[in-house]
Amino acid sequence: NHELIKPDVFNATTGTSALTTKPVVLYNIHVVVATATEDLEIRDGAGGTLVLDIKASTGINSNFEFPGGLYLINGIHITRGSSATGTLRFDYSEVSN
Repeated sequence: NHELIKPDVFNATTGTSALTTKPVVLYNIHVVVATATEDLEIRDGAGGTLVLDIKASTGINSNFEFPGGLYLINGIHITRGSSATGTLRFDYSEVSN
């Protein structure tokens, strides 16, 4: 149901941060501005299972789809290298208990 999908644009800087800590279903990650120098790791929660490793120099408009949706019980957490750059758009819906 498309009206439930929440697009969220994330601008990469160094370090780690949580896009959300709530349970979510992740449908798509789209590279808005190309990543460079270092990888961006997408995890299920802080320090959790690696979902996707977006390699350095991934080009603009690269798309990573999860057609059936990927359930992340601890939310979306991004880890960036010391000189990682780029902007990603996450399309996901929050799961209510």
